[in-house]
Amino acid sequence: MDIEWRALRGGAIGELAATSGTARPALCMLGDHAQLRLSAAWILVIVLHGKAEVRHGEEKLWLEGRQWLTLSRDAQTLVRVRGAGRVLVASGDAASLAMFDPGGLWLPCARGGLKAPAGRVLQALRRSLTECGSVDPADAEGFLRRLLDGLTPCGLQEARVPGRTALRRRQLLARMLRGRLYIEGHADRVVRITELARLCSFSPWHFTKTFHQLFGETPQAFGARTRLLRARELVRDTQLAICEVAAACGFENASSFARAFHDRFGESASRLRARARAAGNGMYGRRIERS
Repeated sequence: MDIEWRALRGGAIGELAATSGTARPALCMLGDHAQLRLSAAWILVIVLHGKAEVRHGEEKLWLEGRQWLTLSRDAQTLVRVRGAGRVLVASGDAASLAMFDPGGLWLPCARGGLKAPAGRVLQALRRSLTECGSVDPADAEGFLRRLLDGLTPCGLQEARVPGRTALRRRQLLARMLRGRLYIEGHADRVVRITELARLCSFSPWHFTKTFHQLFGETPQAFGARTRLLRARELVRDTQLAICEVAAACGFENASSFARAFHDRFGESASRLRARARAAGNGMYGRRIERS
């Protein structure tokens, strides 16, 4: 398998576009503060160290170390390493996905964690690369397939996926994962059930029932938890006022945000910020980018 390889680091900005029909996937390693704009039929982002921000259309997603994300739509995507870190991005067209995923392990629009430590992933990657940066076809193909095998979806009760056939279950699972990722990608507002049901081609009742069956909580509960986790990060890592954090995470007023935050984390947002400052949080003091 012919694979394009590149590396970006030190604030570098790169662009990558999959050429349809080439069956040639691409691998890109992003270092500190690097950014990559890409458009491809499929994208896999793995944060080995540090944090990353992924913007896919109107959706904004945040990943931390040993977390991964898959996307399966042709749209402009931006992957940005936030601060010091290392992020591996794989992408390509539909033909290349079929070549390195013959077993159908690929889950579109999903996220989760790595089974193996990040160090092992890096070691496997290094073994697949020669000193000049080219890729040995046999090693690279095995590496990409091992990557897929090492992905564990977050919060998924896959054994509970309904459907009479494996294909039907796979299709339903893909639609529900799309809805879950949509909620995570819009952590700045409350996503309505009708909106999610339309996106996933379900009735509101059927979507809610199936979501709870697969993920162990209702879409409303998952959305509230997602927004509060994002709010905690903003409280801890930025200088935004608490009321600004509340608005940025879709809460109507500071009072409802304060109650929800305390109920979820057992302390107020102000107390969490004070502890972060006292501990010398390296991220504290960063003004959030509004672009």
